[in-house]
Amino acid sequence: MDAFDAPGKAYLGPLNGHVNGGIVMKEIHKPWMHWLVGGRGVTDLLDKELIIELTEARWLTYPGFPPLYGASVQSGETFERIVLDSVRVWFTSRRNKDFLTKEGETKTCPDNIQRWAAHFFLTTNINIAATSNNANIVPSDHFFSYEMLRGYSDLLPNRSLDDDKWLAAHILKETPAALTAWNEKEFKKNKKKYLTQEQWFRRYSISSFKYDGPSYLWASRELKLCTLQEVAKVEDAQLVVPANSLSGGIFMGTLENGNEDIHGGAQVNFAVQQWGEGDNPWVILQSSVDDAHGVWTAQKMFLGEDKDSARCQLLSEKTFNALQMVDFWNPIYSWRRLKLMQYIPVEAELLGTPTTDPTTGESVYSYNLEENFIDAVRKRMVDKGDLDKLQDEWPEAEFLCNLDKPLIEHQIRISNYTNKVAENLNEATWILDYLKLAESRRRMFRPMPMNFFGSNIPYCLAMPFNDPWLEMTEEASVRQIPERGVDVLKAWLGSLAGSDPKVIPNQSLGDLNKLISDRAESGADGLPVKLLPRPSTMRMACQRYIAVSNPETSERPHSCPFMTGEHLASLHTSVEA
Repeated sequence: MDAFDAPGKAYLGPLNGHVNGGIVMKEIHKPWMHWLVGGRGVTDLLDKELIIELTEARWLTYPGFPPLYGASVQSGETFERIVLDSVRVWFTSRRNKDFLTKEGETKTCPDNIQRWAAHFFLTTNINIAATSNNANIVPSDHFFSYEMLRGYSDLLPNRSLDDDKWLAAHILKETPAALTAWNEKEFKKNKKKYLTQEQWFRRYSISSFKYDGPSYLWASRELKLCTLQEVAKVEDAQLVVPANSLSGGIFMGTLENGNEDIHGGAQVNFAVQQWGEGDNPWVILQSSVDDAHGVWTAQKMFLGEDKDSARCQLLSEKTFNALQMVDFWNPIYSWRRLKLMQYIPVEAELLGTPTTDPTTGESVYSYNLEENFIDAVRKRMVDKGDLDKLQDEWPEAEFLCNLDKPLIEHQIRISNYTNKVAENLNEATWILDYLKLAESRRRMFRPMPMNFFGSNIPYCLAMPFNDPWLEMTEEASVRQIPERGVDVLKAWLGSLAGSDPKVIPNQSLGDLNKLISDRAESGADGLPVKLLPRPSTMRMACQRYIAVSNPETSERPHSCPFMTGEHLASLHTSVEA
């Protein structure tokens, strides 16, 4: 079976329980909350039956050695390297499959272009992050998408900013207004201290997000942060919520007696397992390493031999930066970037003439995806008025305004924002708000079928389970997501509950591209939300052989349709991605 082309599994790769095809790892970087400590042996984390099964698997365990010894999985550090390598190889294979022919020549119209674009706009998956022990530093990914931008972007400080060729290509003839305003704010009338563009780029940095320990403890207690264990009896519970509102505990919505269905019944009962966030503070959800790899791969491609293996990218640097600056402050579950995804074409064609990289002088090919996307957004905003005044209400206006801003202005905005966050973390009330923000994002994720994290992620008992969803602002304050934003997010996140993992709607690509353009021109928001690519709709537990062979799970209602041999109808018609 071809893992890329099998019906219903075309984009899911070798692990069809994971939308991006790679190996699942909860925390992709230290600290190892799941492993507890770096270097801990994997055997301590396995039950007796699984130890026997893995020991007998000769391709994973050398005879006479501990389980998984042959796979070199001895600690979080070694497993991270395996996971990252697998994700990299998977995306490379996926790219070759989608953008090149079997003969290694360039496809004029690549496959699955909407899925590739989704990594730029959507949160198709997440990882967990936390503060290292005694570090008192909040993970950067709570405040912006460091995981993705660190590998591809000049929005963040990097070595390029100190390169003479790069500087020559990015320094403007006239001092940007944003830099003048920053100088005036920073140095008042002392013009001798004003920074030039080159000085700004060479000095550009982002502060670490250090927080006050006692203030964190106060805020944690105010919010009643704790880890929860799902229990069968309501009399043993400190928290009882409707099913699918906070999902299940370590049993993923299934009670320990195995009698309840995979949704955990009409309600889920929780008992406090431990007060606090566990072994590490600031347990947050961050943008996933697979979304990051999807962006890196799409932006650093090489075409086939027929194009002399020339460089290729989905989006130009200018458009990439403009997009990432839309809701930059909300790295995951951004309703604004989700709205923009509605305008992405589902089909694209390679442009015949490459552009020239201003730094290296190389030829760089691209597709008409970018041009058609921007054109659809512009059509949507025709006759809407002054775009500057519409930016908070309209993500489309924010994106179009960003297109007109130079890189240095983006960096100044990021610097102002991160400095304000760092300043706020010295005050207990701000720490309280940022912890509420972390909880709000966890609650967006918890009802999803891929929530197999259980007690690795904490709960705030002081926040009602139906508390309004929150978002960060450019001013580093926390506010409720506006009603239209909540509606868009719920429409998208609510489509994740189906059993069918196919992710692209059942219409011809040409018809969908025309639909996007026609709707934008007539005053609608491009492609309907329900037709956008979705994260995985499958639970990992029902994908595993041990789940099928286990009598407690093999006959469970609503279990994996592929394991039971039945395909359940999706709520939305779809075709293979």
